Amino acid sequence: MANEPTRPSTPDGTTAEYRSQATPPDPGTLRQLAAFAAGAPFTALVAAVEVTVVTVALGVPLSTAPVAVGLVAFAVYAADHVADAEGDAGSTPLRARIAFRYGDQLTVAAAVSYGLAVALAWAVAVVAAPLAFAGVPVDRSETPDADPEAEPPDPPLHGSPSTDESASLGPPPNAGR
Repeated sequence: MANEPTRPSTPDGTTAEYRSQATPPDPGTLRQLAAFAAGAPFTALVAAVEVTVVTVALGVPLSTAPVAVGLVAFAVYAADHVADAEGDAGSTPLRARIAFRYGDQLTVAAAVSYGLAVALAWAVAVVAAPLAFAGVPVDRSETPDADPEAEPPDPPLHGSPSTDESASLGPPPNAGR
């Protein structure tokens, strides 16, 4: 009897001593879909899609930002679900059940997700920084506001603020006469 394995007390495979909350009965497909919609993967997907839509709408070149945002959103919300599992047991029992059952795995997944986002940002910075500091010419001919035949802007009028060094050195030499 002491050497016999502990038999699970419920179909989910956990014993009553292991769980801190009672496990509700198995939900249907609709409840599982609702749990996914309230969970971290769905939130991460929505965040990544939002960043992609805004990037395209603003006309900014696509980058790795949507992926990084999705990874960070997943990390934050997965860790939050695990941390708030006891409080969620009364209001959202399915989400609490998932957090209780897979808390360790969700925590590891959140840490890995955040680490991947940081590694992605670092990798992009390592590739982009040398290009930015090396003076690689940027082809502006494809931008809609660039007109190669346009005249350069007029120089600033005398006495108006300008961007050259003499403007920051003080008053002109004959200003006090």
